[in-house]
Amino acid sequence: MGKILACRLVVWALAVFLGLSVAASEVLDFDSSATVVPAFLWTDQRCSIKEGRSIDYQVQSPESLGNALVDKFVRPATESSHGSDEVPPEMIVVFIGNKLRAVDISRTDELASSDLLKTLERLVAGSKYSLSIPYVSIPKDQISTAETLVSVLHRELGSLSRMGEVAVSGSCSVGKQSIKRLAGVPDLKAYLEIRKETRAHGETDVLMVCYTPYLDRTAPGTSVSEGQALNEVISNLRSSGTRHVALYTSDPKGATEGHLTISVRHLIDSASGNETTSCDAVCYSRARILEGVFVAIVLITILVSGLCCMMGVKTPTRFELPKES
Repeated sequence: MGKILACRLVVWALAVFLGLSVAASEVLDFDSSATVVPAFLWTDQRCSIKEGRSIDYQVQSPESLGNALVDKFVRPATESSHGSDEVPPEMIVVFIGNKLRAVDISRTDELASSDLLKTLERLVAGSKYSLSIPYVSIPKDQISTAETLVSVLHRELGSLSRMGEVAVSGSCSVGKQSIKRLAGVPDLKAYLEIRKETRAHGETDVLMVCYTPYLDRTAPGTSVSEGQALNEVISNLRSSGTRHVALYTSDPKGATEGHLTISVRHLIDSASGNETTSCDAVCYSRARILEGVFVAIVLITILVSGLCCMMGVKTPTRFELPKES
């Protein structure tokens, strides 16, 4: 009887261990195969966002992000009657950074010190309509975010017969799409003036800007921050009078580089004697993995101890005969 119970316990232990292994592998696969970044959309043109300020907490993909941009900011004005005050945008501006991740939004130290977050907060708050999407999941093996968004916008705007010119600045990779390459932010002002005169009536252009530290080429050898580059792009758009919809999101490769930057900053802080208590996405994922390993070790230890106790229990091999009365 004791051996049967011990065998059942062994089978149960194996099942629990396999379950923990599968769960841990899923966690590791999710952490290693996807990067979660936020996205912000804003405009001064009237659109389908009736609240003015809207937040969508559903996890989006780059493709669904592009669809949401068209459905909420472009399609309503295109399909509305001529008497409506909804005017289609002349340009869709997509700025893809490499610093901001979803976890950074909830960190008070990042909110207080980040030039990018301050710029985004000012731009979004200063617009009439905005949509914030905290969670955009980007698989590591997927094509670049810029290529996905350009493909989606080209398809959706083409279906509305509104597709204009696609211009790209920075380190964007957009596949085989027909584009106009801009050298940097300084070329943007001249490009906007040219398109103001040459854009056909009813067309919507797409401007894709992928951030690099040397995006501003007016001062060779000097770099600009992500917040400064974004602010300069939007300022040029506003000064040209171009009706536009702006989208900011991050690139997963840039987010990985951001992880390394934070790790270097931690090393510098500890070397200089400044203790830091902030924990980034890599820190959180490692903490979850260590917690899972610790719980598994505790459960296995308890199981092995119980099995040893059960195996130590021996049943008698001989039984006394009942005494005859």
